[in-house]
Amino acid sequence: MIYEYTGPGSTPGFKYYRITLKLFRDENCINCAAMPPEVVIGIFNNDDNRRYGPNHSVNLGTFSAMPINPLPPCITNPPSLSYMVGTYVLVVQLPDNVAGYTAAYQTCCRIDGIMNVPNSGGATYICRIPGTLNRPTGFTDMSPRFNSSIDVVCYNKPFTLDFSATDPDADSLVYSFCHGFNGGSTTNANPVPPDAPPYGFIQYTNGFSGDKPLGNLATINPATGIISGIAPDAGKYVVSVCISSYRNGEYISEHRKDFIITVAPCDFGGAQLFPSYLSCDGFTFNFENLNTSPLNITYYWDFGDGNTSTSPNPSHTYAVAGTYTLKLVVNRGGSCSDSTTSTLNVFPGYFPGFTENSPICKDRPLQFRDATTANYGSANAWKWDFGVTGISNDSSRLQNPTYS
Repeated sequence: MIYEYTGPGSTPGFKYYRITLKLFRDENCINCAAMPPEVVIGIFNNDDNRRYGPNHSVNLGTFSAMPINPLPPCITNPPSLSYMVGTYVLVVQLPDNVAGYTAAYQTCCRIDGIMNVPNSGGATYICRIPGTLNRPTGFTDMSPRFNSSIDVVCYNKPFTLDFSATDPDADSLVYSFCHGFNGGSTTNANPVPPDAPPYGFIQYTNGFSGDKPLGNLATINPATGIISGIAPDAGKYVVSVCISSYRNGEYISEHRKDFIITVAPCDFGGAQLFPSYLSCDGFTFNFENLNTSPLNITYYWDFGDGNTSTSPNPSHTYAVAGTYTLKLVVNRGGSCSDSTTSTLNVFPGYFPGFTENSPICKDRPLQFRDATTANYGSANAWKWDFGVTGISNDSSRLQNPTYS
């Protein structure tokens, strides 16, 4: 749900706003409700959370297909994605107030079989129109517009989803995962009237949360709104993304998008590495493609030091310490070719150790000798702590100290 300032009201101190609600329907969903021909939107004064004016019945306007981005190359078992978008538009005139307004629509329930949210509690969709608090005279604002396309996501495979937005006012936007709102009754698909805020958060199943709606291996870029990572098991997942908008460094409002992502049991070949590799105890690395699809037939590794390999899981020993760029190409020269790079850091490995002249005798100095070994270079600084509690001089920076 978004809002747009459309101009001054017919009475001084009032403004016109266009509120747009978009509902998404998965056309492959079995036994799912049809797009409602009418919704009821409530407006609430954030000064006291009381309803402002009557509830508004809004008829379905446009009903159109949601764009689906191209499938990954050489995908197997591709899903059939089809989403329809229903749009409802309400124009209201609101008086200026301090804390602004909340526009809300509620529905009883989400689809069955969601992996990260129990099938209860309903859903609440809102937009918050900012008020005059700490705002200059004549301040106006419009919601960011979320990207409306969707990508195929295959389970246990790398993926990206574009939840970016454009802001008509050129405000700065910060993206984050957030908790979805529950709401509505379990029997009424379109509660009349919608409940007043504040709204409770939906409960998530084990292993998921509002901050991690797709599990621990998926994150959102706070600057771009791009969700990426490794997809969880096949199924449907509720994902809520919040945008905090700022103008001249001052916070304006929060904007939300709540969407059900389909993770399909599909597969595709490709090259996938960790973002970086690090070794502090040796020069030898064992590599493997994190994408284990059987569609990956040939491999070409460039270790960044002039050496290469065509093994699926090569082992390579670097001659000297340093930072290298690792590159992997799968199906090189073929129709399903893919490549990726990663940063590899080979640092000297140190193994601290020491010996002492046992046995230990009371009041006699104990000689400690450094026995540190290193794969590259040598130790040039030491800090000993002899473990005596209650005193501060039980330490040394000598290589081979004595202590009594």
